[in-house]
Amino acid sequence: MMTENLKYEVLPSNELFDEREHELFHISYEIETAFYSTIERGEPEQMKAMLDELLKTVLIIGRLSQDSLRQMKYWAVCCITIATRYAIRGGLCETAAFNFSDRCIITIDSMGEIQPIISFLISKGTELATAVRDSRPSALYPPAVRRCINLIGANLHRKLSLSFLGEKCGLSPDYLGTLFRKTTGMTVSEYIRRERLKEGARLLQQGMSISRTAYTLGFSSDSYFISCFRSFFGVTPKAFAGLSQPQAEKLLADAEKKTTV
Repeated sequence: MMTENLKYEVLPSNELFDEREHELFHISYEIETAFYSTIERGEPEQMKAMLDELLKTVLIIGRLSQDSLRQMKYWAVCCITIATRYAIRGGLCETAAFNFSDRCIITIDSMGEIQPIISFLISKGTELATAVRDSRPSALYPPAVRRCINLIGANLHRKLSLSFLGEKCGLSPDYLGTLFRKTTGMTVSEYIRRERLKEGARLLQQGMSISRTAYTLGFSSDSYFISCFRSFFGVTPKAFAGLSQPQAEKLLADAEKKTTV
């Protein structure tokens, strides 16, 4: 997929008269919906195929700014926002989807050239479609379990008890615990530890110290956090922080599939 060959034009204005005069029109709603639907269905390969076809044409982008770089940033933010909503419709956890969107938008905001923005969008679209595909089993979970998972994702920095989660999910703690384990293959506490370790990995990537990460995520000591992290990821937190982004993302992707902590 050669993103440097992407041909696009920005509408001279958002006036229909100008669009008719220049014979330039927005990409059709039908094509746009078909593209985003590949994310909703969790089909990264189909999404790439559609992109390859789009790259053979001239992509028409609505006028969002008179500044070229700001124009592309605004457009990229719109694309990420829409793609995230389609991913949620496809079954991706709301907390994970919104956090993904926020991280992407922060990265886009920091970019200083147009071409990296386009490449970034394509890579993140593929990543999002893959995340939806990998989360398919959770989309079939009972509503109470999905609610519990969303609550855990939104409260990882807080103390979480089965009593609190059961109350919020409308179930007794014992029944929620039994249902959760039967559905996911993990106890609630194992799932919370897994999610905290994954979040710890992301915080380390962002430059947070080991001590602060351990404290933020509620681990009793630095040494306990380091031990759990090494057991789960196969590397120490310090080694993980020194990995390249592709290496770190691969470890995180592998961790997503683990049901033992």
